[in-house]
Amino acid sequence: SAGPVSSTPPRVTDPDAADAGQLQFSLHGLSESPIFTVDASTGLISQDGSLDYEAPSVSSACSIVSGKHSCTFVLEVVDTAGHQDNTTIHVVVENVNEPPTFSKIACSTSSLVACEDFNTISIAENICPGISCSQTIANL
Repeated sequence: SAGPVSSTPPRVTDPDAADAGQLQFSLHGLSESPIFTVDASTGLISQDGSLDYEAPSVSSACSIVSGKHSCTFVLEVVDTAGHQDNTTIHVVVENVNEPPTFSKIACSTSSLVACEDFNTISIAENICPGISCSQTIANL
């Protein structure tokens, strides 16, 4: 789910008192549909989409190297005088042990069986034993 990559904005110092508190942040090196965004006034980086270890996003910023899914981009800060600095941010997506989930019920082709919704099957009475009614599919 979307949310902050870190709960703390970057610590940036500007020795010019006139510029203090007037810094603008931006991200560079992301693809046309970025996974990350930055709050321009605080520098707080958020993920703007889902990071999935099992289905990694491969783009100009994200890759899989040695089995690790990671994203690399540049955070830039600019003051009102146009002075800038930048740093490279490297985000590693960790695997989380997720529970299995049911996705659907595959109904039998028999006219004696009807799938009504995700988890309801109607079966006619007195059908012959051994008729396949359904197959439940679990995502692992």
